[in-house]
Amino acid sequence: MIPKGKIPNSGFSALGLNPADQVDFVGSGWRLPPGGGRTADADAGLEVGIIPPSGLPLRLSGERSEPVGARSAPLTPPAGALLIKVAGGSRGAEPPALGNNASSVSRRERRRRNRAMEADRQRLTLHNLSQRVAPPNSSWAKCGKVPRGKPAIIRDIDAALRSQYAPIAVVGVVGKYATITGLCNCGSPWCVRCGAAIARHRAEELASLIASVRRTGGEVYMLSCTVPHDQGDALAPMREALSDAFRYVQQGHWKELKVELGIVGTIRGDDEPTWGPKGWHPHFHVLVVTERPLKPAQQAALTDYVYRRWSSRIQRHGYRAPSREHGIMLTVSRDDGYVVKLGLADELASGLYKRPRAGRLSPLGLLERFRETGDRQYLERYAEFRTAYHGRRKLTYSRGLRGRYLTTPELSDEAVAADDTEQVQQAEGIPFRRVFSEADRELWNRAIAESPDRQVELLAAARAGGEAGVDLYLKYLLQLIDLADRLGLDRHSSIAHVRARIHDPPDDARCAA
Repeated sequence: MIPKGKIPNSGFSALGLNPADQVDFVGSGWRLPPGGGRTADADAGLEVGIIPPSGLPLRLSGERSEPVGARSAPLTPPAGALLIKVAGGSRGAEPPALGNNASSVSRRERRRRNRAMEADRQRLTLHNLSQRVAPPNSSWAKCGKVPRGKPAIIRDIDAALRSQYAPIAVVGVVGKYATITGLCNCGSPWCVRCGAAIARHRAEELASLIASVRRTGGEVYMLSCTVPHDQGDALAPMREALSDAFRYVQQGHWKELKVELGIVGTIRGDDEPTWGPKGWHPHFHVLVVTERPLKPAQQAALTDYVYRRWSSRIQRHGYRAPSREHGIMLTVSRDDGYVVKLGLADELASGLYKRPRAGRLSPLGLLERFRETGDRQYLERYAEFRTAYHGRRKLTYSRGLRGRYLTTPELSDEAVAADDTEQVQQAEGIPFRRVFSEADRELWNRAIAESPDRQVELLAAARAGGEAGVDLYLKYLLQLIDLADRLGLDRHSSIAHVRARIHDPPDDARCAA
């Protein structure tokens, strides 16, 4: 039985170290300085230093892969130490007597950080899973992994950093937000990684348009259009039937109806399909913008016309006629909170992140179920979704509608996805930008690009300490990889794997000891 906190002699032999140099483990968390981390300054919640690692032997820290350092140290830190605020005392010390409010703030901050890490972990993990079915060398396969370029050799450094050849960088606002820039973006609204930024931008754009319409006395209605479906129906033909049916709706007497009802234009929202016991369920949400509110009789006339044209075209594609009750539905709400958060704008632009009805799975739900069960049918269904919706836009405005109500230029999905600094510009606080060197870029390709967990840790370190936090994490990762190599482990091994190998080395290492 190996005493807790001690490295066995065989483990040191495997590392090529002298057992006399044995180092104590501090357990879960950060490395503690001499004195166990208990200092008067730390107890008082003052700014103290965390000491970066400086080569082997390392003091290993905890079951998670987090930067090696201490949450407390003497008030005068060594050169290169990162100053942080120890708001709730240090590990190993009693919390400072700052009152219940300070304690609750600290707890809220911890919960906020944990939520941010969990959101990053889910997004990056599901994106990594989705790329298992991406075509090789496609923009989807490269998205979020492959560096976009290298620093341009020109005098205007700012222009180089903004160009398509910008190097990898971690940018953000200390304590609030961090993101990794300089990586390839597929720019697809259906992508797990790019879709969030695109959905957020489109939702804000739609909310502004709806508000502008109502300021001028107009109204916005939503038509929900669907097609009957059964288990076994392929998604791509159903999706094509939807597009053809909506084109058919806007032919015939549509021009006369527009004049009669005062219809200015439409915005077709291609919502994400769901998959369940009856197979795929694709549908459109179409915003109908009018110059004035429609009377009940006019709303009925609009619904009747759309249903007749829609139903006849859907049947031409070999599907059953949609029911009058569920095939076409018209919705309107004067509650702006409902419109932005639960209804029109959010319904159209943010469908990828909605939770479908019980028994159905969204595209993200398919990836989640595959991660939980390992059943490849869920990954195959997700691949079918991405193939059927490849190259399709999330929102389609009728001609002239956007320019009538919005003054801002329309950005493509690719441009929105490439603008990694939008949230940084909106957040208040201390901004930072840590540009990767060539050595850092090599480290990214070797040990970070294929590891969602390490990307999550990198972002967490950046949020906590800005540029210094990124420096500290990269140094830690280099030490971890070196240690894993010495122990014969994979370069993606976590600190938990390293500790397990040290405490329970292979038989040949025991014999050598």
